[in-house]
Amino acid sequence: MCLSVAGCDSSDVVIQSGSAEIVVSAGASPVAAFAAEEMNGVFERAFGRKLPVVKVPTPGRTSIFLGDCEESRAAGIDVSSLGLDAFVIQAGGNRVFIAGRDDPKLDIAATVRRGWVGDGERATLFGAYEFLERHAGVRFYFPGEIGTVVPRLRSFRVPAGSVSVAPVFTVRNLYMQDDGPVPDETNAAQRASWKALDRCRLRLQTRSIPCCHGQRGFSFPERFHKTHPEYFALLKDKDGVPRRAVVDKSRTEFDSQMCHTSGVWDEMYLDCKAYLTGKPAKSRGIRSDWKKDGFGWNRNCKGRFVDVMPQDWMQQCLCENCQKAYDKTSKQWATELIWGNTARLARRLQEVGVDGIVTQMAYSPNRDVPKCDLPSNVWVMVAETGPWGEACPGEPEAEIAEVRRWAEKLGHKVWMWTYPHKFGNKATPGAPDMAPRAWAKFYKRTIPYSYGAFCESEGEKAVFHYLNYYVFSRIAWDADVDVEAVLAEHFDRMFGAAAPEMAQFYADLEEKWTKEVLFLWHDGEYGKDCRVSSDVRLWRNVYTPAVMDGWDRLFDMAEDKVAGDGESLARVRFMRREFLDYMKSIGGKFLAESDPELGRSRYRSLAPGRNLFPPQTGPRHLVVTNSGESASLNFPLAGKLKPNTRYRVSGVFRLKDVRPDAPLYDGGCWFDGYVGKWRWFPKGCAVFSGTVDWTYRAYEFTTPPEMGSKTRPFFGFGMKRAVGEAWIDCLSLEELGPAVPSGS
Repeated sequence: MCLSVAGCDSSDVVIQSGSAEIVVSAGASPVAAFAAEEMNGVFERAFGRKLPVVKVPTPGRTSIFLGDCEESRAAGIDVSSLGLDAFVIQAGGNRVFIAGRDDPKLDIAATVRRGWVGDGERATLFGAYEFLERHAGVRFYFPGEIGTVVPRLRSFRVPAGSVSVAPVFTVRNLYMQDDGPVPDETNAAQRASWKALDRCRLRLQTRSIPCCHGQRGFSFPERFHKTHPEYFALLKDKDGVPRRAVVDKSRTEFDSQMCHTSGVWDEMYLDCKAYLTGKPAKSRGIRSDWKKDGFGWNRNCKGRFVDVMPQDWMQQCLCENCQKAYDKTSKQWATELIWGNTARLARRLQEVGVDGIVTQMAYSPNRDVPKCDLPSNVWVMVAETGPWGEACPGEPEAEIAEVRRWAEKLGHKVWMWTYPHKFGNKATPGAPDMAPRAWAKFYKRTIPYSYGAFCESEGEKAVFHYLNYYVFSRIAWDADVDVEAVLAEHFDRMFGAAAPEMAQFYADLEEKWTKEVLFLWHDGEYGKDCRVSSDVRLWRNVYTPAVMDGWDRLFDMAEDKVAGDGESLARVRFMRREFLDYMKSIGGKFLAESDPELGRSRYRSLAPGRNLFPPQTGPRHLVVTNSGESASLNFPLAGKLKPNTRYRVSGVFRLKDVRPDAPLYDGGCWFDGYVGKWRWFPKGCAVFSGTVDWTYRAYEFTTPPEMGSKTRPFFGFGMKRAVGEAWIDCLSLEELGPAVPSGS
């Protein structure tokens, strides 16, 4: 595709390869220099060559000035008057200015190469991307030639005048913890750099606000395990005896569970006051997370913000005072206790004239809006399911209402932690979570009450959610964006004549993910949660061979349509490989490995003594017919397992009409295993339900390094909170050898 300027207004600025240049003045920030690199990467593809980069403008040339400089100030651009991340694009005569506030110490090129872009203002860079998109027709869907659309140009025009752009969301953050980028053959360093560059081009946040289990950052276990054991929660130990959760060093979320009716909040107040008044961490005895044996304020303290959020998986302290303070009638039993403590700490800071913001998250078990008043120096982050809640009738409305109630309580907007991920109990390897409409629907509705969100969006492939990320970025910068127009443009620019077929494929992916992979929503311990398809259901009922064949035909049609369009054809083939071929490989592997005949033959081939389970003479049958019942087959393994050893447990099973027992929709048929208090969850194992023909399953696990005399390991197969019938046959447990050393 080749574009040229025709019928331009005489006042327009024309950018043409042979007569234009980029000006990065001698005193410009490193951000401006990196913006020039990014622009020239595009110009090289658009024009066939880069523009000259100079320090002073050349007479007679069209100059694109990047960053705050003498010429931009002379043109009336005052970057100090702009807000966070805002920028100006101004054109007139033969000059274009792109400028915003930049951190003069931020070497953005170096941070991208290292693979992490954190805080630091870089508004000029954002302006450069906007300039290229708005005037040269570029689209940054994801880094690389496949995901970056650059029209072939002879020139393009920039209308005269000034445009100021500012984000709608101050908080614009994504958790890119996936096996990216695309293509997947790049090495680890390239993957990290790819994700860092993607964060820049998506114009994500430049200022983070700490609000994630901040109490860990105060080093309470190291400081007070001897002198103040009463600061720590009274919990039952493994023998059921109440003991203080005191350790000399915090190793996990459970090691630093606090007693929230103790004097620990007085210590926290002194810690917050010290930080906000410029005192060193050593004055409070707080160890650094980054300096070995050194002192330093940790990630819970940043700028004028201090995070006082309790630990994850907060447990009830059994002391008399805490038990009296809890609301035992609510799932959010710690609401008044935690928010009351937060309000008192923040108010004490105000009373002594300490300027700062105390952050706290509305998070189970204290996510409800409290009755107590919250002072103006308390800022709140609200934890919500987010886009995946769109799969549950009524859930999005309830979440938006909760965000609204918090904003009304505080008298200003809040920000959110959302969970559109596919890991943990939503891992579902091979199932793409491409759902841009669900993302758009949720985040657009939060705009009146929220100034942004952190999207915890882990997954196994970066390409699975690139369009989710792009849509989120567009909403974060434009409250009125027409998302359907954005999606239509994406399909047109990425795939040309194959746009209808590719749009259909993406729509099918979203429909499958939101309606069939995420299903059976229920009220869990910490709020609404969904049952995710087991791999049996995933590959036999959702992504069936017939569905895959239909998608193959769709891609065949797409490739035929763009056979003469090299760029579009490359993109269609790329998506076929990254999505469909990958799904077929995962699904095909499952179908082959779940063949019951494979399980039966392996069972018969075990030499005498190799199977650590008792011999079977036929299938074992479980039946649950009444509400509230459960049934299980438990196989004690005491004396059969060695420490630090790998094992494989396997068997064939089938189900008939297994369904959750309402209203507990998380019921079904389970495989389970324990070694002492350590529970091993077979990889890929979920809750099974429905009618399932004989299926072979094999799981591998490694025992802990130590197994004491009180360890009572077992393996179980059963039905919990469900009705129906289940059979298990050919059950075997094999020793595979010593544990594989880490890193080998």
